[in-house]
Amino acid sequence: MSAIHGLTAAPPFARKVWCDHSSIYVEIPHINSGPPYIMKVPLDAGGLMKVIELMKDLRDTGMPKGGSFNLTRHPATKQVGVSNKTAHEILKKMRMI
Repeated sequence: MSAIHGLTAAPPFARKVWCDHSSIYVEIPHINSGPPYIMKVPLDAGGLMKVIELMKDLRDTGMPKGGSFNLTRHPATKQVGVSNKTAHEILKKMRMI
């Protein structure tokens, strides 16, 4: 056992998992350091089995091997419909550029 204390006991392949009243969610990091993906499966035995399969894939290979995983963008990365030109104008008015 190491004498160095870490911030977490979780292994490198650990992922954030949560659920609501109808679904289980797993946060999967983007391969190219982009925003993470969220896997959403039903909150039932079949959905739990998919999460377990995904966790085994991540442990063995570091990435999902495939299957019928429903990967969606993280809600925080939702596009708001502002063009680069509009964003540039807003930043200019705020004297940030």
